[in-house]
Amino acid sequence: MIKDSTRNLRIILFTAYSGLGAFAIISAGAILSAWFYSGRTNEPYSFFNHFISELGNRNYSGHAYFFNNAMMLAGIPIIIYMSGISQMLRSRVRYAFLLSGLLSGVFCILLGYYSSDNFNIHIKVALAQFNAMLLSSIFFSIAVLRERDRGYFPSWLAYIGGLPIICIISFLFVEYTHQQDIRSGHIHQLLYHRPAFWPLPFMEWLVFFSLITWVALICGYLRYSVVRSEFNHQLQ
Repeated sequence: MIKDSTRNLRIILFTAYSGLGAFAIISAGAILSAWFYSGRTNEPYSFFNHFISELGNRNYSGHAYFFNNAMMLAGIPIIIYMSGISQMLRSRVRYAFLLSGLLSGVFCILLGYYSSDNFNIHIKVALAQFNAMLLSSIFFSIAVLRERDRGYFPSWLAYIGGLPIICIISFLFVEYTHQQDIRSGHIHQLLYHRPAFWPLPFMEWLVFFSLITWVALICGYLRYSVVRSEFNHQLQ
């Protein structure tokens, strides 16, 4: 029993640190690339009118390797994190969560490999990544709500998960409305004559920030639950 308990605590800790590590890697790569970024018109990087993937464009971002390598490296801890989370879910929905979660990790690696200068492949992988993240977020929230506080996760984590879900759906909807601009090439003109505020790339960053906040809360809760379990174990 003690060995099983210790093993479970180690899995929880490893899962929590993997989730935090994945987004720390991506954040570090994004910050470094944005710091040295010089765009198509030698403009600095801005969260208000630049897409995330532009940080990895080797034609215009002088230090794109920071971002691209970070994406490829982060895919591994994302896969570990998703696998660990699935072991803590009890309902059968965890299998759907695991599949979509693993795919999000694989697509993360592919996004780093197929950077945005390879636009046709990159945009397909990026859309697949957003859909995989959307599905994994939905399945996690459904699983947690079905368990009704009887599992590892409290219901409030599922409710907070509604924020990244709304952000992802909103981004995909706005992106869909821009399909004509993408097909006509008008979006490439906007890349050279950017508005001060461009909703589409800004919403992409909202997805990232909502996800990183949610994952941080999940990982923080897991870390807290381990400390609490250890404390209770010592009292027994």
